[in-house]
Amino acid sequence: MADDISSIGQILRDKRESKNLSIEDVHEATKITVDYINALEENRFDVFPNKVYARAFLRDYANFLGLDSSILLARYEEEYQTLPASEPIKMATGRSAWRIFVWALIIIVLAAGGIVGYDWWVKSSLKFTSARVQERSPATLSYEPLLPAKPRKIQSKQPASDTRPAHPPTEPSVSNKVTLQVTALRDVWVRVKCDGVRVYESIMPKGTTKTFTAREFINIRTGMAGAVQLVLDGVPQPPMGTLKMPGEKTFRRSQTVP
Repeated sequence: MADDISSIGQILRDKRESKNLSIEDVHEATKITVDYINALEENRFDVFPNKVYARAFLRDYANFLGLDSSILLARYEEEYQTLPASEPIKMATGRSAWRIFVWALIIIVLAAGGIVGYDWWVKSSLKFTSARVQERSPATLSYEPLLPAKPRKIQSKQPASDTRPAHPPTEPSVSNKVTLQVTALRDVWVRVKCDGVRVYESIMPKGTTKTFTAREFINIRTGMAGAVQLVLDGVPQPPMGTLKMPGEKTFRRSQTVP
């Protein structure tokens, strides 16, 4: 879309230049990538993974420049409402494609090695079993005269020792709170609600870790399900999904053994 004097991108660029800020200055302050900053100033909202990301980056950039983000977000909804709320991430190209190819090749080599190793193990097991059978065949066995068995001493039965634990097991206690640790594996939009109250909503920069505590439950929603690592009450949790779809999950207070 071509920029005009009243476009969203032009408003962002004019404000930035009036503050004598460069693209790199904005990147250092907001942790928004240079490519995304350029896309916002050029009205290229189609480069974002989905509409949630576009809105989040636009809001953070506008707030940083001191603009009324609600006005720009309203204009975005009005001018770009035809965009779907969530679009699949485009296939990686260039360096990313090369990395995918290398990993695929490594997986193929490992799979082939596993098949060869399994075949060798099966053949070795068969040879070993065959050799043991031949060793125990009647033709190779030697016999010795039977000797009278020695009388066994009869031992008096001793009373069974008491194996019961000295102390009865204690009942598990119920934790009076739930704690969720969130680590961003890449720049990702995250919203967290504790007991139904929204306590956090922003773009978490890659490598950032935040901890949230609630009495009953914690709800987390992300722009990319696979872009966050979660630890619930000290226990690592499986990913909520992949990088190609948003994720949402609710964690409730769990029962722990002291």
